[in-house]
Amino acid sequence: MAHRGVLFLDEFPEFARDALEALREPLEDGHVLITRRSGSLSFPARFSLIAAMNPVRVGTPDILALPALAPLGRRSGIEDT
Repeated sequence: MAHRGVLFLDEFPEFARDALEALREPLEDGHVLITRRSGSLSFPARFSLIAAMNPVRVGTPDILALPALAPLGRRSGIEDT
């Protein structure tokens, strides 16, 4: 993880929940703690998290996105085809 960098997650819904949960602490605290048998080290980890996902059709039964995301596409000019 890079300090003062950008972490870009493409295909956001494809990431395992535990992987996303592991990012919570560095996002909230601004540092990451690495612990090994020989000791612990703390590194700064202030970063911007940007996530992207493909648009989904409204009414798709296997929707992984929040239902509220569908109307956002219409407001931004994206049309269902």
